[in-house]
Amino acid sequence: MPLGNVFRRVFRPVIGRAYSTATEKSQKSWVDSLSPTVYRFKVATEATKEWWRREKLGPPSLDQWPEARNIFNRLYSDFASGAFMKYGRDDIFKGAKLGGEVLGFFLVGEMIGRRSLIGYKTE
Repeated sequence: MPLGNVFRRVFRPVIGRAYSTATEKSQKSWVDSLSPTVYRFKVATEATKEWWRREKLGPPSLDQWPEARNIFNRLYSDFASGAFMKYGRDDIFKGAKLGGEVLGFFLVGEMIGRRSLIGYKTE
């Protein structure tokens, strides 16, 4: 599929039908039959899959767990002994960024689990 067609299909909801041609208007595709919400969801899903593959994301392997445990044990012992003062400004910002990412993933997981942005559905 040429890049122009991909561009038109991905950005059609955002920029309208300015890039559509007469031949596209005459041909009815399955994408045109979807509601805009479903279409945008499918585009976001595919973009997320591509990002997942490109960043090589995935759950940790069994070989990585001991390393993570050693890092957390070292951090705990540093905070318990007061040696955390040796960390520089860059290390603190990196830790804060990582903590924010973990909190964000947790909150998104909570929203997915509740199926609601705010609170649990009680009805």
